[in-house]
Amino acid sequence: MEELQDEVDTNSTNKILTETIRETGKEIACTRKKRESKISEETKPLMKKRTEMKEEENYIKGIEYIALNKTARKKMREVVRRYNEIFVRNTIEKNKSLNKTTAAHNREKVNNCS
Repeated sequence: MEELQDEVDTNSTNKILTETIRETGKEIACTRKKRESKISEETKPLMKKRTEMKEEENYIKGIEYIALNKTARKKMREVVRRYNEIFVRNTIEKNKSLNKTTAAHNREKVNNCS
């Protein structure tokens, strides 16, 4: 009986400690900014639908799945290419080195605290 009481006390203490740590962490730590995505908003629903169709059993034989997969791949390729072109164009317009700009961009992704 005494062991059960000790276990309950330990669990409640652990729960209180965990909640305190989370609350303090939210107050002290910085919040992450939402990262800029290479994928456009019009491409995301295509990818979601493709994933849902893939989870079905007979997805490979479906003509609709094949067409959707082809469209999704094309859109992804176009969107990522457009994103990269804009990135390079902005780098050139600022008269900066592409390597330095890419490194700074990657550091910005890692250090997303303000």
